[in-house]
Amino acid sequence: MASTPMHFTPATNVTGKAQGAITQGTFVMIAADMDGRNPVVKTATADAVAFGVAAHDAKEGEYVTIYRLGIYELAANGMITAGDKISTHSAGQAKRASEGPVVGTALTKASGGTVTVALN
Repeated sequence: MASTPMHFTPATNVTGKAQGAITQGTFVMIAADMDGRNPVVKTATADAVAFGVAAHDAKEGEYVTIYRLGIYELAANGMITAGDKISTHSAGQAKRASEGPVVGTALTKASGGTVTVALN
């Protein structure tokens, strides 16, 4: 009997391939079909369905580690307070959710352009 092909398990830290430059601490989203065993990702746009958070900077075509679960210090945009629901802003930054998918919960207020977020 055949079994379902497995790519990553657990899928908490995934290696993706960058489509365009990606900055550490920003949200990424799926950009295209997988490249072999690696999802192709790009910087998330506003109110996007985020795939996870970039662990480090990556240039076009480079591999990037993507955090999918956990608590991380992320690039922030706008006023965010602890307890706010978080969505994606343009350039992959965290913002207080008003529309779009909720990707996490703020554990701190935004300060100095960063915020600590628990990912959903």
